[in-house]
Amino acid sequence: MHELLYVIVMPAAMGVLTLFFPKKARLPAGLIALISSAWMFVKTIQLFGHGGAMPPLTYAKTVFTMGDVFQFDFALKLTSFNAFVLLFIALFGVLIILYSIGYWFRDRATPGIYYSYILWTLAGAACAVLSDNLLLLLVCWEILTLLLYLLVNMGGEGSETAAQKCFTILGFSDAAMFLGVIVIWMVYGTLSISALTISTGTTTGVIAFLLLFVGAIAKAGAMPLHSWVPACLLYT
Repeated sequence: MHELLYVIVMPAAMGVLTLFFPKKARLPAGLIALISSAWMFVKTIQLFGHGGAMPPLTYAKTVFTMGDVFQFDFALKLTSFNAFVLLFIALFGVLIILYSIGYWFRDRATPGIYYSYILWTLAGAACAVLSDNLLLLLVCWEILTLLLYLLVNMGGEGSETAAQKCFTILGFSDAAMFLGVIVIWMVYGTLSISALTISTGTTTGVIAFLLLFVGAIAKAGAMPLHSWVPACLLYT
């Protein structure tokens, strides 16, 4: 398996495993999730050392094509910047799961589902950060939105309302991001991030930038698309 795939496939596979742990198996499920996230962190440290390598570490596999019109590649690329971001994704994953092990000793729902969601979130975030294809980035972005909705929905009384608000705002912003990707493909004829050079001195460039920007700041919980964050904190 390619080096870049490990940090995606490993947490995703372990998430499937913890999904089948019963409610009483809180500690084993937590330990598996913790070991998986710690392994991912160690792997990201290794990748961080290759972040500035020339040529950069890449992986690409064609998923499907539509004649000569469209081609979707599962393309990943490691750079100094995304290696740094990936490192902190894994670090925060370890800290979250470490805290969660104590939290889930309370009388809560099946913890295995929670750990699955967290591990899948780590896998989705890693894929989004390493993506070298805008469509792949968008797919990972949507997976993260769905997982965030499911995690919020696991909270206490009123969490359903918070989850719906979260999904509505992020769904709107993700739609804006989708439109931005369409604009880029129609104008520039490619979805490869490495191949793109978009000028903000043109109208289409500005439109594409603003649409992608809306999708990014909403997921980050930045103003003015931040209201879903306090709603989630109130009920989880």
